[in-house]
Amino acid sequence: MARACFYKFFEEYLQFVKNPQLEIIKLSKLTNDLTSDILVRCCGFHKVESARYKTITTSCVNYEVVFEEYIKKGWTIQFIPPIIINKEKGYIEEYPKEFLTIRKILSFNGK
Repeated sequence: MARACFYKFFEEYLQFVKNPQLEIIKLSKLTNDLTSDILVRCCGFHKVESARYKTITTSCVNYEVVFEEYIKKGWTIQFIPPIIINKEKGYIEEYPKEFLTIRKILSFNGK
């Protein structure tokens, strides 16, 4: 599954990104450990951190719901913004912070 998600991301990358060579440099700067961070930030995977006790790193924007049981059991959820392909503009970018802020406000008002 990881391999399929990885290939799907880069298939869309090559299809929609206007300057793939420039954008790959940007991608490498946005991801620390290239393979695992790409799986988390570009493919929607989560990783359990071995260096940090009871920590899960994710780019899932509704992590509070997805990991609700883990949070109740004392786990720390480290959120990093997803990296998306902006198909209209032809480049990669972090998920817009405005959308994340709006989502937090809406979820706060909903409780």
